Amino acid sequence: MKHRCANLIAVAVVALPPAWSQASSGLSASPATLTFNYTVNSATLPASAKLTVSLPKTASAATVISASPTYPVGTPAGQIGWLTVAPSFGSGPSLPLTVLANPTGLPPGSYTANLSVTTNPNAGNLSVPVTLSISNPPASLVVSPGLTTSNFTPASGSTLDTLSFTYTPARLGTPRPVNWMSPPVEARFPST
Repeated sequence: MKHRCANLIAVAVVALPPAWSQASSGLSASPATLTFNYTVNSATLPASAKLTVSLPKTASAATVISASPTYPVGTPAGQIGWLTVAPSFGSGPSLPLTVLANPTGLPPGSYTANLSVTTNPNAGNLSVPVTLSISNPPASLVVSPGLTTSNFTPASGSTLDTLSFTYTPARLGTPRPVNWMSPPVEARFPST
């Protein structure tokens, strides 16, 4: 009589809810993410944002909620500190926070950070992603003085048309003198 052995492998499958990262602790934030936008040389900084952190129903109203900015590992020192939150802690079933993004000193680009929220006694924690996007203003060219003044020299003999003006690149903010030469152009008008 032959004995047959069967190898059985047990596999457990656990289904997690889609919003597990924030909802698992019962602690929640509204909104779940924050985005700030700024254009270089704008007269105003990005407006502050309101964020409300709410405790789970099972937590004591005396639970302390703390929030602080955290930056990705490897963020250069000069790119840390643009994100602030006030108040940084409080208690109650919910805590309204004011979040500020200050782009001063940062070059154009996209910056990320998180607001790390913790509780004491532990009623959970969460991380709220924050993005700051800094862009250059649209490019423009202003010729100063205008074409009707002494900065334009018409072509003469083998000399090309010359226009002298100052150009201020939006990115550098420093005026640069420019001399532009063009071969003579014939103006053609349709016959009437």
